[in-house]
Amino acid sequence: MAYETGDGPRTAANAMVGVLPGGAAFAAAWAFRQLPRRGVEQVLAAASPVVSGAFAALSLFVLPSAGAFTAG
Repeated sequence: MAYETGDGPRTAANAMVGVLPGGAAFAAAWAFRQLPRRGVEQVLAAASPVVSGAFAALSLFVLPSAGAFTAG
């Protein structure tokens, strides 16, 4: 993926998260609008935050479960 399609929007979205109150919501909406403008298909742009959220939710279950299993 070229810099124009990947790293630029990601860097700008990360900056919004840290600077704006409620920045995560603004960053997600902004990044969603930017991806199709940069040549990413609409379906992939919509699937990206869904899959990312699913992996985040899964990790919130798997990591503590693995820790509890390891601890005994």
